[in-house]
Amino acid sequence: LHNLYLEHSGKDVRRDSILSFYGRLTLAQTPSGNTVPFYLQDTLGGTDINGDPGLRAFPDYRFRAPDNIAIEVEFDRRIWKVLGIMAFYDTGEVATRASDLSLANMRHSFGGGLTLWSASKVVFRAYVGFGGGEGTHTFVGILPLPGPVSAPYRTY
Repeated sequence: LHNLYLEHSGKDVRRDSILSFYGRLTLAQTPSGNTVPFYLQDTLGGTDINGDPGLRAFPDYRFRAPDNIAIEVEFDRRIWKVLGIMAFYDTGEVATRASDLSLANMRHSFGGGLTLWSASKVVFRAYVGFGGGEGTHTFVGILPLPGPVSAPYRTY
């Protein structure tokens, strides 16, 4: 996870205008003849079991496999008191073998929504994801605290 704070007030960084970049690569290795049980495999789509988003235009847990790659870009901006806006772009893919992962075959999603802020943290999000080719997916929820401002839901 990497955050860029886009606005400054004098010499101080404004922590309510953030562009976040996130990437994840999961590769599973098992002895010959063995496989990773489905309930231990990472998922992409909506949010995962930890509440971490990935391919937000798809339903929760939509894609599951032992190997996956995900790249996400998100912009969060407080616009008035506790009210803010957000926009995101996600891309990712899952595969049963690492050699099958390809940047050319990744699924994509984008969207936006509203946020509620407490101090310098986003604590509530409501957004809609588009672009997956399977309709839209909405999320409304309270995020765990504490955490970095633009991604308090990240567990790693």
